[in-house]
Amino acid sequence: MPIDDVVLVDVDESVMESPHVQDLEAIPSEIITELKHVLKKQASAYGDTVARSFLRAQVCVCVCLRMV
Repeated sequence: MPIDDVVLVDVDESVMESPHVQDLEAIPSEIITELKHVLKKQASAYGDTVARSFLRAQVCVCVCLRMV
């Protein structure tokens, strides 16, 4: 997978990086707020919490787009 298709999450620094900044800006603020809330928890660094959080956010975005 090319590195330009990856979203990098630094849990220690609470930073999310993506080469697709305009896509991140288009996501509804409620979804971003919930994603940040889940990723700020200390336990997020373990297991599949990060992957599940992104999948949940992706589902929310798809549902929002479908409703428009």
